[in-house]
Amino acid sequence: MTNIIKIYTDGSYSPTAQTGGWAYMINDDEGFYSKCELRRESGRQKDPIFFEIKAIAKALEAVPTTKIKVIVYTDSIQAVNFAHGLDGGGNEKMPDNQWAKENFERTVANIKKLKRQLDRIQNVEVVKTRGHIGLNTKIHNKLYKFLYGKRSKH
Repeated sequence: MTNIIKIYTDGSYSPTAQTGGWAYMINDDEGFYSKCELRRESGRQKDPIFFEIKAIAKALEAVPTTKIKVIVYTDSIQAVNFAHGLDGGGNEKMPDNQWAKENFERTVANIKKLKRQLDRIQNVEVVKTRGHIGLNTKIHNKLYKFLYGKRSKH
């Protein structure tokens, strides 16, 4: 039986293309469980933190058991802060314009999903990695190519 599940996540959004998406890759330390998922979403109502948080929440939903240690790697300090109950360094006040209000509400909904998954699994550590290194580079490049049809410039 495996002792640790490692999850690599990434989120991305291009306001000019009005396209964003999220991805995750799950591996256990013995190679018995592995899963990868990529999703694309269109529309100007999104931002990068929306997708970073969604990637972590969706990955944790896919963890098959709650009785194991899970380490989540992300390049988003805001996502790490939200996972640890901090404000994420973002604006906690409701924005003024309608687009920003809707975006804020969607992001808050993703944060609530993330919190539910963190409560369900209990032994989860969310770790900030340097931008797109190691396995996280692979997941970032897959996501970027999936979304925009080309390699990332990172």
